Amino acid sequence: MLKEFEVKIPVDDLISVELKLKELGATFIGYKEEQDYYIDTRPCIDLVSADSALRLRVSRDIQTGNTRCELTFKGPREKHDFAKIRKELTVGITDVETMLDILKMLGFKVLAVIYKKRKIYQDGIYHIYLDEVEGLGKFIELEYVSEYEYNELLIGDEVLKLVDKLSIKRNFITKSYLELILSRTGSTSL
Repeated sequence: MLKEFEVKIPVDDLISVELKLKELGATFIGYKEEQDYYIDTRPCIDLVSADSALRLRVSRDIQTGNTRCELTFKGPREKHDFAKIRKELTVGITDVETMLDILKMLGFKVLAVIYKKRKIYQDGIYHIYLDEVEGLGKFIELEYVSEYEYNELLIGDEVLKLVDKLSIKRNFITKSYLELILSRTGSTSL
């Protein structure tokens, strides 16, 4: 099981952040389009009340055209001032349409679909995502993921240093894209 430490910051300009990443020597990893289907599993389990999520992601590499699909369970968030910390379980899926059909036949429905374009950089042990999210805007996500326990205070301090090096305001958002989309559409589902 992986444990994710994530910081999300809305920005107006992704280009200046990308230039700063290059100046810092961050490595470009890829450019992807992602379509995330969030599944409403009620009445079996109310993931919203459990502060959890079930996501079916289709990710297409814009440079190569290769597609990858995965199903992820995101556990409840741990308490933190500015970051979102949670455990995740992910499994690869070869046929997203059939998976969606299985979930629908079990009585589940798609709560929301979120589409984004994402440039990915790596700086040491951190991944930096430059996201353009349809209907929400532009965001920077800094993420550290490990299958081992880690010192959250140390990781938090290092992430703050990286945010400062990128000259980004510390305007942290702990809500997920799903929560932001649902609050924007006025949905009471979350």
